Amino acid sequence: MHSLARSIALGLLLAASATQAAPWSYRGTLNDSGVPANGRYDIRLSLLDASGAKSLAYPLTFSGVEVKNGAFAIDVDFGTDLTRFGALKLRTEVAQGGSGFVALGEPKAFDAKAALGSVCWDTQGNSGTNPSTDFLGTTDSAALKLRVNNRAFGTISDGANGVNMLLGSPANAALGGAQGAVVLGGSFGDGNSVTENFGVVSGGVGNRAAGSAAVAGGAYNYAEYRSFAVGAFNCAGGFNSFAGGVLAKVRPSNTATNLSSTCTGFAASTDPLGDEGTFMWADSEGGNFVSSGPNQFLVRADGGMAINTSKLGNHPNLRLADLTIRNSTGNANVDLNLMTTNARGYSLAVIPDGAAGAGSFYVQELNAISTGEPTWTPRLIITPGGQTQVQGGAVGTISDVRLKKNIDGIAHPLDTFLALRGHRFEYADPARALGATGTRMGFVAQEVKDVLPQWVSENGEGYYSVAPSGFEALAVEAVREQQQHINALQSENRALHDVVRGLSERLAALEAAKEQ
Repeated sequence: MHSLARSIALGLLLAASATQAAPWSYRGTLNDSGVPANGRYDIRLSLLDASGAKSLAYPLTFSGVEVKNGAFAIDVDFGTDLTRFGALKLRTEVAQGGSGFVALGEPKAFDAKAALGSVCWDTQGNSGTNPSTDFLGTTDSAALKLRVNNRAFGTISDGANGVNMLLGSPANAALGGAQGAVVLGGSFGDGNSVTENFGVVSGGVGNRAAGSAAVAGGAYNYAEYRSFAVGAFNCAGGFNSFAGGVLAKVRPSNTATNLSSTCTGFAASTDPLGDEGTFMWADSEGGNFVSSGPNQFLVRADGGMAINTSKLGNHPNLRLADLTIRNSTGNANVDLNLMTTNARGYSLAVIPDGAAGAGSFYVQELNAISTGEPTWTPRLIITPGGQTQVQGGAVGTISDVRLKKNIDGIAHPLDTFLALRGHRFEYADPARALGATGTRMGFVAQEVKDVLPQWVSENGEGYYSVAPSGFEALAVEAVREQQQHINALQSENRALHDVVRGLSERLAALEAAKEQ
């Protein structure tokens, strides 16, 4: 038989109780001539007292134990309660092919109480375990520490309100007595943290979450109570808020504590809940994108923002720097502000109920932006009665000759113009006429359709509308044609005047000759 060497690993797969005899699993490794053994060997185990001199049970012999790649396992039962002996030693002997048993080193000491008190978890998997008694962990208040490459990477600790799980960077932390926290990711130099109960940081670096808040990942994000953040340098500082992208800042309260540096450097909210209920998304354009109140929906998208389409039209220079849809306080009216990157812009606004001119529709031009709220100058006003006012300019259409073709005159402009008839009337159903009431003046669509059908359109309910496109040009040409008629009549009148004058002169001459 070759020279044999082995190492011993002890453990129990099953334990009835600490006072009963129980089978346990003896695992070891066996080398034959310096290499892992393979084949079948006879193994004999002897149970000895702590001195190794006295035998405590009859030796157990296991014949034909299979050894694969040096590893073997056998179920051992000495028929007695090992825990009553205290410290013990186990002598292992091996034989092969009918040769005599050879002791493998000195008897090995082991603690029977420790061995019988728990399961030895096999790196290749266990069987026959009982989830109520077999587990990895601690039975006292001490935290469970995990290491890899002898470097700490995890701590699981118990608290009255929940278990804290810190995995990843050793710099990860549950601060201020936070419980029920989950903190993952982080780097060795810069960890993630939770500052209140039930916060979660699921990855990234330098992130922080407050109570019941979550940071999905990214870098240096902060989420306040029941809020969510993802991306980089975002602050979901209001309760129940969302901040995503880059440098989106939902303002926290000016009394908030344990904030990260991500939520500093701009004015905080005076609301004790911060800008609660606010959703913010900021693109990677750069610069803080800061909320201004609670319950806002704010998006910064330098490339443009579109709904139900992949792009904003086909215009190469269409660029929206800020698109704000804002509800007026206490009513359902809406302002739509459109501003370009060079601070030019217009607002489409409806005057709130209860204010002067309520219901009027405004097109307003943006004045220069100061440190306060932007101001607007009205350019077009449409009142509820349908009256239109143009201020500081005129409504126009593109009319450059370079953009036109097939330019021709208007045939019979005067006849066409005079074929139109104006009327005084009232709408029988003001609701179908956008609320227009009172006596009005205008055309009847059916009459216009007989003269200029291109001015008339039909809606889905079969009602006609009149859009007098080119009415000014028609009027000008009608006046021009009338003036031409007038000029012709004036020319004809002058000629007749000359004829009459000549006849008068001849008549006078004849009368003078007769008198002579």
